[in-house]
This record gives sequence, structure tokens and C-alpha cells, in this order.
Amino acid sequence: MDYLALSVQPRICVPSLLSAEAEIRTLDRIYQSFSRSLILASSSTATLRLNQPQTTMKYLLPLAILSTTLASHAAEIRLADCPPEAQKTIQQNSRGGRIDDIESYSIQGKMLYVADVEFAGNRDLKIHVAADGALVKTREDITLADAPEAVRKAIESKLSGGKAYDMEKETGGDTVTYYVEINRKGSPDLDLTISSDGKVLSEIEDVD
Repeated sequence: MDYLALSVQPRICVPSLLSAEAEIRTLDRIYQSFSRSLILASSSTATLRLNQPQTTMKYLLPLAILSTTLASHAAEIRLADCPPEAQKTIQQNSRGGRIDDIESYSIQGKMLYVADVEFAGNRDLKIHVAADGALVKTREDITLADAPEAVRKAIESKLSGGKAYDMEKETGGDTVTYYVEINRKGSPDLDLTISSDGKVLSEIEDVD
């Protein structure tokens, strides 16, 4: 299998992909999945549990570097500055909300556009779009009541007397993933990543 090396140090390799759309989706998924792990760098103590055998602690530093590198190369632009195909996809998926700002990222020479859409009730929607207009994914604020029953039960099993807040739903193709932060009294706060069928994919305990 051929590999594509990201231009950051240390080197991180992911399988080479058949299309620009798929490549951007994979790289963006790596960035988003681990960006929440940057809490490790800002807290004095943290415990990370990932329920995916192929993912280990040794990836956290390089992925943190990747996250920081991508963020440093983000550029704020106007909707009119996006390619026409990307503009169309952003507008079609904005759901009547107000397009607040757009950031562009260059990843291995491929462009990714992330539009932040605002709704009433202080809810946000992020639309991730490739330069050719392909919808990579969306990520939106939701409430506990908006989540499927299996996801709610998984969250409730982790509350330990705490409260769920800052919930997000991520949709990429046919895959839907939920992210939630839990504020627990007397216990470390907890970040959860949950699949649509209620499986807890990862947990991060934050101890200040």
C-alpha cells in the first residue's frame, strides 16, 4: 500500500487515496478526531481512554502538532472568495442560518473550506466543503434531547451526578458521531465520543 506523508514533523502517514475529496475527508477526520485531545497540553493531569485498539498514546503528540499546524495555516475568507462549487454547497447546507465566517485550509495542496453558520438560540453549524463542492461533513450544536436514545443512554451512564453540555453531532457521509462534554461534581470532567448506535468510542478525563 502506498502512503502519503503529511508535511509536519514528526512524520505522520496515512494511506494514499483515490480522489482529492476522499483525501481531504481522511485528513480532516484525523484532525477533528484528535483536536479535542489537545486538552492534554493545557491541563496538569489528564486520562485518555480510546476504545479503538489501533489508536494509542504515541499518536497524541504528532497529531497535536498536526492540529496546531493546520490551525496556523487557516485563513479567514469571504463566501465570495470560495470556488463557485464550494459556495453552492455551503449555501445549500446552511439551513437558512447566517453564514458568519469561513476558513480555508490547504492540506497537501488540496483546499478545504469550513463555513461557520449561526442560528437562533446560540447554535452553530460548521460545513466542511472541498474545493470541487463535495460535502466533506457537517458538525452542529445539539441538545441531549436531540440525540438518539442509544446515545442518550450512553451519556447518562457516564454522568455520575454531573451534567452534559456542549453537545455536537458530526455527519460525514453515512457516518454520524456525537461529541459531548460532561461536567461532573466531585469527579474529573469528561469528554466523550459516541457512535450513532451508542458505542463509546473514546473518553477523556480532565483533572485540573
